[in-house]
Amino acid sequence: MLSGYDWPGNVRELEHVISRAAIKALSHGARREDIVTLEPGLLDLPLTASTAPDVTVTPSRDAPVEALHDSVARSQRQAIHHALERADGNWSAAARLLEVDSSNLHKLARRLGIK
Repeated sequence: MLSGYDWPGNVRELEHVISRAAIKALSHGARREDIVTLEPGLLDLPLTASTAPDVTVTPSRDAPVEALHDSVARSQRQAIHHALERADGNWSAAARLLEVDSSNLHKLARRLGIK
């Protein structure tokens, strides 16, 4: 999956794709100390209908549960960072990518400690 992607960005884009996939694996029950295979379904890469896999991370019963508020905040931070990276740091363009009002994005970024 990784080698078949066009990679219009740079190595930092690859790093972010892998980081996001690892975070998704954690949210599906993997533990930080686990060695996890990042299945294509965990990667934020375009898929065709014929290649779309199922996510197969089986949560451990002993895995800690993250508070919903913390999980949402982490996801929002990640989405904002990714949009800013894709928009070359342009907040207005990042807001358009995220389909939110620019002023709301700035307020959210301040609340999340990004700004």
